Amino acid sequence: MFIERKICGRLVSEEYRQFMAFNGWTNNLIPAVYEQFTPTHQFTKLIQDHENVDPDVAFSCVPYEKGSALLVYLEQKLGGPEVFEPYLRDYLNHLFKYFHDKKDILDTVNFDAWFFAVGMPPEKPSYDETMVHDCQQLFNQWIEADEEKIKEISAKQYKEMQPLQQIEFLSQLWQHDPPLEHYKLEALDALYELNKSQNCEIVLNWIRVCIKAKWEKSSRKLCGSLKYKDDSNIVDRFIEL
Repeated sequence: MFIERKICGRLVSEEYRQFMAFNGWTNNLIPAVYEQFTPTHQFTKLIQDHENVDPDVAFSCVPYEKGSALLVYLEQKLGGPEVFEPYLRDYLNHLFKYFHDKKDILDTVNFDAWFFAVGMPPEKPSYDETMVHDCQQLFNQWIEADEEKIKEISAKQYKEMQPLQQIEFLSQLWQHDPPLEHYKLEALDALYELNKSQNCEIVLNWIRVCIKAKWEKSSRKLCGSLKYKDDSNIVDRFIEL
């Protein structure tokens, strides 16, 4: 997970890597610790005992996200990517041996808590939240806009977002209560062409937004695009909820 996000950071930007990491902490790790398990559950440890445990029962994002968070945390503590990445290339050497000149910093890291404690990690890395704020700003713009203000929103900010940001933006709209008014859904689709998206996660979150708002027009069309044999009945059941 950490290396994957490093690669994405190289391909897109460091801000995007930070956004992915923050997104993993917020939307993956926190729900896993507090909803899938509990903060005192053994499966929220980074290093877990799986003896006589069904792997399917223990499986979660916790080892991936908690491990990634630890590496981000260590990277920040030890001086940033410039000093940490050479260590990654020489990963067979022990951490303390490689950073022998920063032993005082490493001594402040509670590795026992990171590895063996249940619940959330003992400390949260300092993520760059620039892209998070972009999502929040666009979300607030739509929530606060009335029928006149909506006309002032352009497609530019959304179109310039990375796909993961677009997914996060739609997820925030879906989670918002009360559901969006239908005129806002009409405007969202007209501006961003959400019904035509080829990204399945964007489509999924857009469907959620529409169904929550009981906007049958788009819900039926989108579910139909998923090629259900009897999509009309599926939509009807959701709309009735």
